[in-house]
Amino acid sequence: MLENLFPVLSRDGNSRTLAQLDAMAESRALPHGLLIEGDSPAECVELAEIMAKVYMCGCDSVLSGECESCMISDSGEAHPDIVTVLGEGKQNAITVERIRNMRVEAQMSPTKGRSRVFILVDCDTMNMSAQNAFLKLLEEPPENVVFIMLCRQRMNLLETIRSRAVAVRIEGGSSEETIPDSLYELADTFACAICSPNDWDAVELSAYFIRDKKDNAAAQKELLQFTGLIRGIIRDAMIISAGAQDILPKISQGAKKLSVVSSDKLEAMLAELDTIDRSVEFHITLPLTVTAMVSRLKRIKNKK
Repeated sequence: MLENLFPVLSRDGNSRTLAQLDAMAESRALPHGLLIEGDSPAECVELAEIMAKVYMCGCDSVLSGECESCMISDSGEAHPDIVTVLGEGKQNAITVERIRNMRVEAQMSPTKGRSRVFILVDCDTMNMSAQNAFLKLLEEPPENVVFIMLCRQRMNLLETIRSRAVAVRIEGGSSEETIPDSLYELADTFACAICSPNDWDAVELSAYFIRDKKDNAAAQKELLQFTGLIRGIIRDAMIISAGAQDILPKISQGAKKLSVVSSDKLEAMLAELDTIDRSVEFHITLPLTVTAMVSRLKRIKNKK
């Protein structure tokens, strides 16, 4: 059934996920914690919304349109009992304050549906305080409440959160544009340079993005791709430091080097990369942005 509603699941590698979700759809029952992992945030959100609608549906035939919940969804209005939880603030991450507010919301009775569904977007970007606050809610969920968690890398979540959720993965569907191999190599070398005692190593590498004005647009695009690659290396480093490196298909030298850095510092680096991205998007001068990226990442790494 879900294959027709969400054709993405017909891609190779998704048969197990399709079977799991089809079983949930047929029974119209979701676990109190459903974790959807995938490379495309847009696909994860779309699937979560479909599963929430299926769960809310009261039609004789699933999503046939005659129940109140289906009519609300089909009208284009937001369903009052399906709540999307987004990141906020400078780090664009779900905060501990938002989780606390969600705890209050979760205690409220459904307005139109039989339950309330909370969709947590990019929940793997939550810091440890937010994750611990969410864990308490997941351990003792209110009656008739379901949490659908979306992420790119589930290993960035606490093991205690992962163990309390049913996890599925959407294979394929990366939203990333083609990135040249040379940029992957540059990102890996740069990650190693951040750990080097010689500050000049990282500065030299970052000079790649400082070009003539006529090449500014291309340099900006590549810098955003580059910061995305550095994020991936940092997240791999976190996985290695957690002792779960066996799940990684390939371990870069940069991830190995960064894996000895504390998790607090790695999280701070991820937050700093978000700031760099915003500077690029707001067209701050590239030499200034690149210089700031190097100095701030090195400062975080060397902080006592």
